Amino acid sequence: MVRTLIADDQPDVLEALRLLLKEQGFQIATANSPAGILDQLSRQQFDLLLMDLNYARCTTSGREGLDLLAKVQALDSTLPVVAMTAWSSVDLAVEAMQRGVLDFVQKPWDNARLISSLCRQAEVGQTRRRLAAAQQESAQELEEAREVEQNLLPKTLPEMAGVTFAAGRRAARAVSGDYFDAIPLGSQKVALCIGDVIGKGLPAAPPEQRHA
Repeated sequence: MVRTLIADDQPDVLEALRLLLKEQGFQIATANSPAGILDQLSRQQFDLLLMDLNYARCTTSGREGLDLLAKVQALDSTLPVVAMTAWSSVDLAVEAMQRGVLDFVQKPWDNARLISSLCRQAEVGQTRRRLAAAQQESAQELEEAREVEQNLLPKTLPEMAGVTFAAGRRAARAVSGDYFDAIPLGSQKVALCIGDVIGKGLPAAPPEQRHA
């Protein structure tokens, strides 16, 4: 079921859209102002936003809706937005698309076209969410690999009369797989171990780091 937020300042339009989409299996919530949209988005996640561009501040230019888009994206960057207005123009449609709107519907709308657009954009939103989740998981895995790699390196270096040991390592990316250690062998000997893995990033890391 597609969780859809419908926003319009006209009660009859909201009710017509609610009934239409409910018959198609959409789960509906409504808002009648920009503040109402932001309140709904701050309290729950939606799969789709269908919003009018004109509200009480300006009923023809679409500016109020356009200015709202940045705030919507700040709350949910993956949310697909379909814009509606009775005062459309090519310039308004182009600017809306530039600001992240995925489709632009003119009032009065065609039911079949509107439903088709909403279903299509809901799929886009689901794909966005899957990609965002995969990127977040990948970033978390990289951070875990980096921590494992850091923990494999020596915390202290041996002390020996007349000799000062210093070491450092800088990965070209988040992880490198490179390794070093200094192992005391009695009071006068130290074994130095250096491993330089070919490649960079996670593919160069040893298996125990990649699957940490």
